[in-house]
Amino acid sequence: MAASNEIALELAPSIRIYKDGRIERLDADVHLPPSVDTATSVASKDVPIAAGVTARLYLPAVDAPSKLPVFVYYHGGGFCIGSASSSIYHVFLNTIVSTASVIAVSVDYRLAPEHLIPAAYDDSWCALRWVASHAEGGPEPWLAKDRTDFTRLFLAGDSAGANIVHNVAMRAAAEGLGVGGARVEGSVLLHPCFWGTARLPCEVGRVDHPMIPPHTMDSLWQLVTGVADNDDPRLNPLAEGAPSLAGLGCRRVMVAVAEKDTLRDRGRAYVEALRKSGWGGEAQLWETQGEDHVFFLFKPGCNEGYMWVGPSTPFLASRRRPPPLRNHDSLLLLPPLRPAPKRAGFRLPFSASRTLWLLARTASTALQHKLELGLHRVDRLRSKSMGTESKTKAPPKVVKLDKALKLAEAWVNNMSRSAIYEQSEVEFEGRPSRLGLGAKITPKMKAAVSSDPAERKLLGKLNSKKKLSSENVEKAGPVKENSPSDGDENEPESRTSAFVKKRPMPPASSLQSSKKRK
Repeated sequence: MAASNEIALELAPSIRIYKDGRIERLDADVHLPPSVDTATSVASKDVPIAAGVTARLYLPAVDAPSKLPVFVYYHGGGFCIGSASSSIYHVFLNTIVSTASVIAVSVDYRLAPEHLIPAAYDDSWCALRWVASHAEGGPEPWLAKDRTDFTRLFLAGDSAGANIVHNVAMRAAAEGLGVGGARVEGSVLLHPCFWGTARLPCEVGRVDHPMIPPHTMDSLWQLVTGVADNDDPRLNPLAEGAPSLAGLGCRRVMVAVAEKDTLRDRGRAYVEALRKSGWGGEAQLWETQGEDHVFFLFKPGCNEGYMWVGPSTPFLASRRRPPPLRNHDSLLLLPPLRPAPKRAGFRLPFSASRTLWLLARTASTALQHKLELGLHRVDRLRSKSMGTESKTKAPPKVVKLDKALKLAEAWVNNMSRSAIYEQSEVEFEGRPSRLGLGAKITPKMKAAVSSDPAERKLLGKLNSKKKLSSENVEKAGPVKENSPSDGDENEPESRTSAFVKKRPMPPASSLQSSKKRK
């Protein structure tokens, strides 16, 4: 019997499945080996996990002061195509790891229709358990406990991979990871592949959609499961009888959708249902205008594809809970900037930061992009100023009193240049070299002749007062001195005793003078 050429499903340009069961994999994608990426310096390598399950690990080229979160990624492709070694995913993960400073684990699960669902779900769960097992010490050094924060595991995926993220997160809540305190902190669903029997408004007008026409989605689930049920809870988490989303096994969820995507309304509905389910976590929606399904994979230089990560990676790095978003149009992911330390050279007032954040929550998507970029620039400027100051900041120095006075004089005389290491020519007589009673007095120093007119005038006044004081002392008679003890003959005099010795006698009155003459 001749083979039938009637096509049951085609996911161009990679796979064609015929109604007689034949599968033609065109494998139009380019596969890249693991390496050190020249653009980002991110290192990668392939590791086996279980029979039929492998992963590609990505390690950022940073010496992080704290442990790094783990980004477990599941590729898309309608459960039928795709690979962790695919060039589009390899470039995408290099960018994410470099931008967010995370350790990524890109999972290769078994594909349908050779391996029907739930093979992809089981393999993905196995990979997550393998990652979590390193919280108690595992075989992979890139996931060592001293570099990895297993309390911040993030699940992420695009299209069918985002569908896997949802199902794995539900399983994590039901079964638990159960090792070393490892926990799924958040889930990132990029253009998730959800479907159902009833048509949503977005799907009605896209009959001839070039990437995902509705009739392709109608036949996809039967192909990958062998059962024609588009309201299967694994494909339609909002179907009647589906497990409650309140049992989702993570604290935060971010869903990204695209304006022209056939699956857009499914992602919106998922976020809305999650917020109403009593789940209690934080659900955020990121919608990109003017773009189609998984556009970021085919436009690696497109900033909109990575805005959800952001230079400061708020979703991946922050443990802080921002106020809940009120509707699906509130798309900004950045929490308010914390006030900069007073020592920073650049500081954005906290009130201004909060105002920008609140404004962005209610703005249009285009304006939100501009506002968020502005906030990112503020973050960079603030970090740059703090980094510059930390490099130039000198350690504190102990300065003695006599040196401090000379520095102050030099600074006042010449404010246009630094006087930190400037030496003064003037040495004051009897100045103690350290503070406190009993400080030793240095030998008397004569003041050098200064070329500064103001300083010479000041010294002239000091000398005239000193001369007048000495004349009064001579008129009053000699000052009675205390005899030093035998043990202190060769020791410098203390500050207290010197003060007593140098104190001038008050001028004698006319009555005292007449008594002396008698």
